[in-house]
Amino acid sequence: MKQLGQIILYLLKAAAYFFWFLVTFLLMQVPTLAERLNEHETRNNVNILHHVLILIIGCLVGFVAVYIFYKKINGTPILSVKLRVRNLLSSLGITTISFLIQLIIGKIGSIGNTDNDLIRLLHTRLGIIVFFTLVISGPILETLFFQGGLQGGIFKKMNPWLAVILTSLIFALAHGEVISWAALQLFVSGLGFSLIYLVTKDIKMSILSHSLINLIIWILRFF
Repeated sequence: MKQLGQIILYLLKAAAYFFWFLVTFLLMQVPTLAERLNEHETRNNVNILHHVLILIIGCLVGFVAVYIFYKKINGTPILSVKLRVRNLLSSLGITTISFLIQLIIGKIGSIGNTDNDLIRLLHTRLGIIVFFTLVISGPILETLFFQGGLQGGIFKKMNPWLAVILTSLIFALAHGEVISWAALQLFVSGLGFSLIYLVTKDIKMSILSHSLINLIIWILRFF
């Protein structure tokens, strides 16, 4: 009976963590609501102040939810690791290799611009909001959630390389891609962020890498 009770307790705890994971993931998406046009808006007629307000509220909600998740699961202060040149160079090197591999995958799989609606928004007044969510808020929230909360938290007792692979796989799946060249690109992208966190033990370096990758994507899609 004692073992059965322990099993039930373990299952309940696992279910609670899974539910917390899902809720946090959903709240992390709130800032992207600012990118959506209202039913009375067009790309040439946008109430930009309304969208900025949604962005501010969304970022606050998303960051609080993700930070609580990160703090409870990981516990390492974000600014605890001092900025080191070695970590910075390692991050830039891994980021470059990751991006080049993604380019090769894109060529092999003939992957074009799959999100045409988002690309069109880049050339409207909402472009600055798309830029912010893509290059600033998105990388911060996603990196704290995936690399910080999963790799450095829930999976921290696993073999570190297994944790890297699992985190990267979940990262790809969470972006809505399954068994495709685009999914492989996302897996490689997540793999780069996770490797950087494994090597540097500095979540800031993974955030920087994520921002740089997204910035390059924004530049390629905008121009």
